Amino acid sequence: MAGGKETPRQKLINLMYLVLLAMLALQVSSAIIQKFYFLNESLTHAVEESELRNLEILSNIQIAVENNKNIAADVAVLDAAKKVRKSTTTQLKQIRKLKKELIDASGGKDEQGFPKGAKDEETVAQMMLGVGDSKNGAAYTLKIQLDAFIKEMNSSMEQMKESKRFNNIALDAKQDPIFKDDKEQRRKDFAHVNFESTPLIAALAVLSEKEAQITTIESDVLNHLAKKVGVARINVDRLRPVVLSEANKVVAGTKFKGEMFMAAYHSTYQPEMTFQNRPIKVNNKGVADIEFSASGGNYGADGMLKKTWKGTIKYPKPTGGDSIYDVSYDYYVVKPQIQVQGEEVDVIYRNCGNKLNFSVPALGAAYNPKFSVDGGQIKNTNNRGEIIVIPNQPRTTISISNESVFIGAKKFKVKSVPKPTISLTNNGQPYKVDVIKGMKPNYLHNISVKAFADKAFAKTNPKDARFKIKKFRVSIIRGVRDVYNEPFTAQGKRLTNFARKAQAGDRIVVTVTEVIRKNYLGEIEVVNMPREIFSIPIN
Repeated sequence: MAGGKETPRQKLINLMYLVLLAMLALQVSSAIIQKFYFLNESLTHAVEESELRNLEILSNIQIAVENNKNIAADVAVLDAAKKVRKSTTTQLKQIRKLKKELIDASGGKDEQGFPKGAKDEETVAQMMLGVGDSKNGAAYTLKIQLDAFIKEMNSSMEQMKESKRFNNIALDAKQDPIFKDDKEQRRKDFAHVNFESTPLIAALAVLSEKEAQITTIESDVLNHLAKKVGVARINVDRLRPVVLSEANKVVAGTKFKGEMFMAAYHSTYQPEMTFQNRPIKVNNKGVADIEFSASGGNYGADGMLKKTWKGTIKYPKPTGGDSIYDVSYDYYVVKPQIQVQGEEVDVIYRNCGNKLNFSVPALGAAYNPKFSVDGGQIKNTNNRGEIIVIPNQPRTTISISNESVFIGAKKFKVKSVPKPTISLTNNGQPYKVDVIKGMKPNYLHNISVKAFADKAFAKTNPKDARFKIKKFRVSIIRGVRDVYNEPFTAQGKRLTNFARKAQAGDRIVVTVTEVIRKNYLGEIEVVNMPREIFSIPIN
């Protein structure tokens, strides 16, 4: 923040002001009017620069208070600083209004902005001293205002328990070191010593100097207040435009929201920063890039999860030591849509190789998933996002992570493998015997028995739907006697031998005793199912 010492420019202006007062005392000629104009312009610019510096001081006080969690003592300092700024602004507005009234009353300005009545002394005397030197002019009101301003600033210093006090800046001649020993001038009051027999342009310069004194005093008070919250001025030498937006993607029809501002920094001061308690790299512009993969969790009903990341910025103080600022930023993680490709993706089959393809469109090219399972096993394939799930529990949960960051999970119901249908076949196709008419013995050349998988299961899990009859027995029953039987150990065997031995009135009885299934790994398992018995009448 701005120090209490005056800048070289301010010192030069003060020196010029002393010259101005000396010239007024000597009743200078109109030959130096132009010089007074440039003096006034220089004072005006100096005041503008001082105001900007003082605004920066106030801003830094506010930042320091916020970074220190708005404790009561710091808030009181901020309130005092705002009050000082308000008083200064009020006083400057009054002086600027008075300057405008003087210019307007003297004819305004020409096209180049130069006051037309720059040499006008009469208008200045009437407005500032009063008509007929009645001593009720604006200069007397100005003195009251300036004295009140100094009193208020000294009160602020007293409240801070600071010993420094400011002298009045609206002095009568006997109080002014320049005029107190001058026999002709020392009897004059503030109004006469500054505005009697004074051309407009010189009067404007006098008023501008009062503005400069006001902002200098304000700066001094604000600096003392700033020290109360641990702030010192850093003279910035770099400016950088910054734009912050709520999002860099905007849906058509919705509003873009953001902030644009100027960031200031000093190139020789290198801050140290942390992110989530870990040091992070800071570039030569004093900026650290924050980049991380957002992890999911317990999303709300709206599919959003609020999270916060925290960091610190440690910046060296010009007076020694460091200032540490805490940074906290809230952000929202949107639940990604996990898509599963398959025939019936909400149901998978137990002890089967269920091939599933997971995709997360929002991740685009960054999609590089890893899977874990609760209630089964997983086998990866060569295709990204595709896995084979072998569940062994009634419910199975597949969790998906991307670059070690949890994305989400999908739950599946687990069904048992549907039992196959055991059927007599005619040339390999299901065949239903007419139990009333029966069949001729020769027709047995075409008859066999086979296990057929459930159609829906065979469609989703073709490599797990390979059923076969492992054992079955065929008998010729004549009356109540078994006159001939034969065991089989492979399905598809036709009943040719029985065609030669069967007679009208016999029954061919087929009993299936063992069915097997080959899974997607080529492993064989016995299917637990009741015996299937078929009876074929022979006519």
